[in-house]
Amino acid sequence: MTKKKAGILIALAAAVVILAGLWFFLGRGGGGGNGVSMTASEFQTYFTSGQLPAGRGSPTLELQSAAYDPGTRAVTLAGTVSDGGAARDFSLTGTLYNSYQAAAGVNSAVGILTDETGNFQLILCNLWLSDQDPAVQMDEAMAGRPHLKLYLEDLSSGRLCFFETEVPAALTEVSIPVGEDTQCPDMLYDMTWFARYIQGTVSAG
Repeated sequence: MTKKKAGILIALAAAVVILAGLWFFLGRGGGGGNGVSMTASEFQTYFTSGQLPAGRGSPTLELQSAAYDPGTRAVTLAGTVSDGGAARDFSLTGTLYNSYQAAAGVNSAVGILTDETGNFQLILCNLWLSDQDPAVQMDEAMAGRPHLKLYLEDLSSGRLCFFETEVPAALTEVSIPVGEDTQCPDMLYDMTWFARYIQGTVSAG
């Protein structure tokens, strides 16, 4: 790993800690849904300022089915997201990996998943099966509890939808052996999930 890449990862990790504190204290922002939505531009402003956007939405997640194969680590999640009067289905399929926290003994898995409907881009699928608090906590009600983080970009509207919900029954017993072959190969689906939407600079040194 080059010095510049290492610097970028360190800077992004520091940003995660800052973002975690902001989200934990600001909460989810009210409304009738069980999530928060905003544009990519609003997310970048929020990330740097800590101010929830006035135009944020309160989307609803209805998770209809979930399945997991421990042999292949294949996972599927299907459901519907309703945001701003529009309801769109998703059918996510892919593979679960240990997240970077697994090296510290935390049972936390992330998915590299594709939406077969073409309606959404996965931002983050994090299966948090620990009673510790994660680095990022958007819903205070899930603090210290196992939960599923499902963050999605609606490709039709461009809005980012952030959900934290109860772990589906099919995923409650997931435990992935720690090993080089089970580590998440792409940090954009793990520690640096927000990097698609946050523009930053790191000085070379």
